Amino acid sequence: MRVNKLILRNFRNYNGLAIDFTANVNIFIGENAQGKTNILEAIYLAAMGRSHRTSEDGDLIKWDQPGCSADIHFTRQGVDNKLGFKFFRDRNKEILLNDFNIKPKDLIGAFNAVLFSPEDLWLIKGMPVLRRRFLDIEISQAVPAYYRHLLQYNRIINQRNNLLKKIRERKAAAELLDSWDEQLAKTAVFYCG
Repeated sequence: MRVNKLILRNFRNYNGLAIDFTANVNIFIGENAQGKTNILEAIYLAAMGRSHRTSEDGDLIKWDQPGCSADIHFTRQGVDNKLGFKFFRDRNKEILLNDFNIKPKDLIGAFNAVLFSPEDLWLIKGMPVLRRRFLDIEISQAVPAYYRHLLQYNRIINQRNNLLKKIRERKAAAELLDSWDEQLAKTAVFYCG
């Protein structure tokens, strides 16, 4: 896979930016707070549908603007593709793959990127759950079916944990746990295996 072009409009500190990437290594040099990390953020956005720096899409929009966009042109297995993102202050984002609207969950695996930043020292120093989350994200890009099973697995875990709390509070019967355990075991075979 090769990134060919990145186009930003009202994204972070950019009014407009168009970068044509070379086939080799691309290096961004500049003073602090000039937008180098914003370029990397836009590329990561194409892979995951969200920023690595913020959970609020509105933070991506230039201060005085109603919305922003980020388009990335890339070649994968000899086929040219385009991912487009539009963010608005007053409504949900739009994601387009080759000019067709897609849902965020369908984005995973369309474009792959791995980002390492100074904040990623938690991979080494942090808790194991953070490393598992990082690996889950990377595997999900390579195997989109893994991502769907991961979502299902996490949903079952949350529901089972809620039931356990109710059982502890004597608000639910312990026998209800069997059906959740069965579902969990079936999903965990794919997730863990």
